Amino acid sequence: MDAHRALPESEAAADIGARLKSQLEHFKDHSGAFPAWRELAGAPPSEVLAAWSSLPVMTKADLRERFPVGAILPRCPGGVPNGTGGSTGEPTRFVHDPQMLLSCTSTMYYAWRSMGWRPGMPVRALWGAQRDIGMGLGWKGVLKQGIWDLLGGVRVNDGFALDPERGRAFLAQIAACPRPCAVYGYTSLLAAVARQALEEGIRIPAGRVATAWNGGETLFPEQSERFREAFGVPIQNYYGGREVGGMAFQRQGEVDLQVLRPFIFLEVVDAEGRACPPGEPGRLLVTSTVNRGSPFLRYEIGDLASHPAGASGPSGIRRLEGIQGRVSSTLRLKGRSVSSIYWNHLFKDYPEVRAFQVRGRGDSLRILLEAPGLPEAALGRIRATIAGFLGELPVDIGLVDAIPLSATGKLIHVIQEEG
Repeated sequence: MDAHRALPESEAAADIGARLKSQLEHFKDHSGAFPAWRELAGAPPSEVLAAWSSLPVMTKADLRERFPVGAILPRCPGGVPNGTGGSTGEPTRFVHDPQMLLSCTSTMYYAWRSMGWRPGMPVRALWGAQRDIGMGLGWKGVLKQGIWDLLGGVRVNDGFALDPERGRAFLAQIAACPRPCAVYGYTSLLAAVARQALEEGIRIPAGRVATAWNGGETLFPEQSERFREAFGVPIQNYYGGREVGGMAFQRQGEVDLQVLRPFIFLEVVDAEGRACPPGEPGRLLVTSTVNRGSPFLRYEIGDLASHPAGASGPSGIRRLEGIQGRVSSTLRLKGRSVSSIYWNHLFKDYPEVRAFQVRGRGDSLRILLEAPGLPEAALGRIRATIAGFLGELPVDIGLVDAIPLSATGKLIHVIQEEG
């Protein structure tokens, strides 16, 4: 990644063009391939890059219908099926190949180091875990977490439901670190523990937190500054998605986000699919130049972004200046703040669920599901999981043909109602 970053623009364009061409050559013979993929696959790399913006935009529906997991796995030795948490309320399943799994891990650690983490530095995370949604970790997850806890390296704290007691426990864990540590978590949860520390007068020793970054949600300046006030460092922006792993990150001391090239190729386009000029927010399209499981070629991730002047050229976009999307709604239920990410992870394990919306009113829930063919037994498991997490409370689950959209045509997947 450092080598690619140092390339002159012409050489970087040649590198990106060759990677895009290789992806088209791999996927062109798949039964779900777009005809335009087949046509462009035979062109030289420079022509592939120049014509890339003319290819169709892939959607979550394309992954479900053109490239279902069952059709991908036989073509992908060592492929691992997975699913998005559905940050837009539309869970989606896909396949990663072994090289993509390696890429996701290596880009993550590259970004960590660039944001101020160093090998051996303790990491304290406020994140959701499988056990926190009632699904269990499995023996591999239990073993991995046990090793992390024993070594004191990476400790992941359940954070889907954050109450004052859990917040204090997390703050105490940071204060007890024997040396400077790194902190990461869902944006809204990091902002919440920072606010709790300030309101309750809980002081963290100066220098105890060496660096911090977010994940899963949009980061707003006021959240970063509140964290700086409580811990001495700001929250840095780490932008990724379960489908393609890390996409961009904010280097320590920098404002813009560096795109994780050459493994990720990003575009920002308007409603008609035209490239947006610098500074103008548009739909973010992501291409993985690595994955040979499910194709992510001009895939609409569901967020809006913009890039600054001077951050793009013949090789594409190198930096982003902002991400607008994934704003988490938090429900207040039974005296706890329940992150919207909880529902994302709950429903991702039910492939029949195409879209969902959760409405909280007082201590009751109304859940709408677009889920053709969802078995009755699955509804029972969903109810039991929610009960195990939140205790007994009224839960009304409605199966609908289509969930009503907002006035701007968006699916709002978590809504706090008055009453």
